[in-house]
Amino acid sequence: RGKPVTSIAVSAFKGSGRIEGVEIADSVTSIGDNAFYNCPKLTRVPEIFFLLPSIQAFNLACNKGISAAQLRSDWQRLAESPVGKSIQIMYLSYNNLEAFPPSAALSKMVKLALLDVAHNNVKTVNAFGTDIKFTSLYLNNNSIETIPTDLCGFTEDVEGLNFSYNKLTVIPNIFDASSVRVMGSVNFSHNEITGVDLANG
Repeated sequence: RGKPVTSIAVSAFKGSGRIEGVEIADSVTSIGDNAFYNCPKLTRVPEIFFLLPSIQAFNLACNKGISAAQLRSDWQRLAESPVGKSIQIMYLSYNNLEAFPPSAALSKMVKLALLDVAHNNVKTVNAFGTDIKFTSLYLNNNSIETIPTDLCGFTEDVEGLNFSYNKLTVIPNIFDASSVRVMGSVNFSHNEITGVDLANG
């Protein structure tokens, strides 16, 4: 009698053009990096992610088969599930995402430090709240017009923030004096910037 499967290997399904859905035994307790990266026919986040006790990195980039509404719904469910509290790195670039989940869900991702949603169709960005402190944030190549002032907080070793190639008309007021001193790079190029948002201080 075989032993139950307890893990999915690194890059196990990476680049598979045939996978549309995945059913995995609930005995699985860990998923390797890039296991579901670039699976263009996948139509939703695999159920096993919601059942994991914890995971450090979540990579579902390059999965164009997942609709905008489904991806937003799955992200919200992930954030609200127990595993959401453990995610530190989240890659959702090159997908169909149009809107972030509600702030009430995002605020539960208490360990999130790196978020990459570049090259989507994002128009609506909801706030994580300033208690969620990022080291890296990639929102470039979307259709974002405004950024909430309480989007997030920042750690003392921010590596980079990229807001380029959007539709922003003002630089958002999300920085404080202490954070600006330690940021590696901040990119607002290729927007429609005419000034700085001073409405909130």
